[in-house]
Order: sequence, then C-alpha cells, then structure tokens
Amino acid sequence: MIRNYSTVENDTELEILRDEGRVSKLIVYKDERHSFNCYVEWLEKICGHAKQDAIACATVIDYKGMCIVKHGSYDVLKVMCYALEKEGFVVEIR
Repeated sequence: MIRNYSTVENDTELEILRDEGRVSKLIVYKDERHSFNCYVEWLEKICGHAKQDAIACATVIDYKGMCIVKHGSYDVLKVMCYALEKEGFVVEIR
C-alpha cells in the first residue's frame, strides 16, 4: 500500500513561512526512466495532488524538463523528496 505523504498546510501557515523567507520548493526533473502516467500517479500518491494538478505538473515536466510540484516547509517537502527518490525520480528541494 502506498502512503500519502502530503500534509495540509493552511494558507496562513504558508504566508508566515513566505514572510519569513522559509518556503521551500520541491522540484521534479524529467528522466528517461518514468512515463508520463508514472509522474501523474506518483504526484497524486506522494504529493497529494488532485489528478488534474498531477497531469498539469507532468505536462510541464515533459515539455520543460522540470517542474516545481510543491511549496511548503523544508521538513514536509523532505519526506516527499525522499519518497520520490526512493521510486527513482530525480528531485531536489530549494
């Protein structure tokens, strides 16, 4: 069973982090190993994206080679980053 690693950070929480300059970005890069549908599936499962949002991110990854798929605190994104890396995706947090 796949765990959903996303956590809900409310808008106020993100605004506070943004004001303090502590909002991080989870970036996923295109690779030759994963299909478009694979990106969609794992963005839904790990990042908690709705299907339409996962498709939009996968489209950007496919055409631009990378996409910022999530904003949030470093600690929350670190868990998602690790889970995506474990599945062989090329990811980073900035």
